[in-house]
Amino acid sequence: MQVDAAAGDHAQHALILTGVLEGPTARELLTVMADTLPDPVPELVVVDIAGVRFLGSQGLRCLMACRRHVESRGGRMVLRNPAPMAERILYIAGMLDSFGLSMTAQGTSVPAAYRIETAATAEMVGAADTAEVT
Repeated sequence: MQVDAAAGDHAQHALILTGVLEGPTARELLTVMADTLPDPVPELVVVDIAGVRFLGSQGLRCLMACRRHVESRGGRMVLRNPAPMAERILYIAGMLDSFGLSMTAQGTSVPAAYRIETAATAEMVGAADTAEVT
C-alpha cells in the first residue's frame, strides 16, 4: 500500500491510498495517518481510495480507527472515489454513511452532501415517469 498526502490547509487535508488495505498494510495506514496529520487536525480529512485494489476486514477496521483518531482531535474523515470493489464492501458492511458516502440508484456512491439533491432528483424523475401525457 502507498499513502500520498496532498497539499491541504487548516480546513482540509487529503490522503491518497493505492494498493491493498489489509493486514500489515492496514496497521501501517494508522501510523501514517497519525504521523502526517497536521496539528491542529483540519476540519476535514479526505481519503481518496480510488486506487485501493483490495479492502479486507482489517482494512475496514483500520479505516474506522483512522476516523475515530481524526474525530477525537476535532476533525471529520470522509472517503472519496471508492473503486467498485471497495464500494461494495463498504456497502455490505453498512459503512457508506459512516464515511460520508451514499449509494445512488445506479449503484454508485456519491458524497453524502449530495444525498438531498439525489433524493429530490429521484423524486422528480419518479413523478415524471408516472405523469399522464395528454
